[in-house]
Amino acid sequence: LRIEWCKAHARAHHWREECKLVKADMQCVRCTLEHNAILWLSRAEKGEASINAGEGAGAYARRQAAICTAIKAGFEQKWQYVEE
Repeated sequence: LRIEWCKAHARAHHWREECKLVKADMQCVRCTLEHNAILWLSRAEKGEASINAGEGAGAYARRQAAICTAIKAGFEQKWQYVEE
């Protein structure tokens, strides 16, 4: 009976640790997507300032920033109950 209790205790500890790791990974994903959106917006500003790149590069960069922001918002919506 003690061995079974020890195994159950170890499994419970493992799952608590796994939940902490998943939450940390979720935070990393949020930060990465936010960073990428900011990076694309800065590229958009540089692209519009460049004569060679023209408006196309700026439009592409703004679109990529919007995609990153939308993905982040989607993840936050799906993960809102995981935090509890």
